[in-house]
Amino acid sequence: MILAKIIGGLGNQLFQYAFAYALQKQNVTALKLDASQYISFS
Repeated sequence: MILAKIIGGLGNQLFQYAFAYALQKQNVTALKLDASQYISFS
């Protein structure tokens, strides 16, 4: 399983997703995204 923690600006987020997706396709495994940094309890 590939676990990608998505942080940073929009460009960085897109790169992190694309890189994790490519790894997932290459290794034929599951992909999970951790966007917990963006959860707000305000």
